[in-house]
Amino acid sequence: MDETISGVLSTKQDELEQLGAVVTKKTDVVGSLSTKIAALEAEVAEIKSSSKQLGELRKTAKKSYEVGDRDRRLALKVASFQHCVYPVFKAVYINKFSTRRYYCDARING
Repeated sequence: MDETISGVLSTKQDELEQLGAVVTKKTDVVGSLSTKIAALEAEVAEIKSSSKQLGELRKTAKKSYEVGDRDRRLALKVASFQHCVYPVFKAVYINKFSTRRYYCDARING
């Protein structure tokens, strides 16, 4: 009977060692997954930060575009006056303030 008990005990001990190996392996997998999760969380935080910075850059770019567009429109208005103002200035300057009057038919849009 002692042989039966020691055989069962030996079998159970082997099963226990195998179970311990499985637990160790699973613990290592969990540790590896925890490391990957931490890396992914750090990456998500970096992406959120980048997204916030991109939002600020978009706002700055939009403001720059709006200022540039406003300046361009103003430059076009000034340029539209040039074809009628310069001849009048030239005529007046050359004729030393002659009594003739000059008119401009330019229409300003906007």
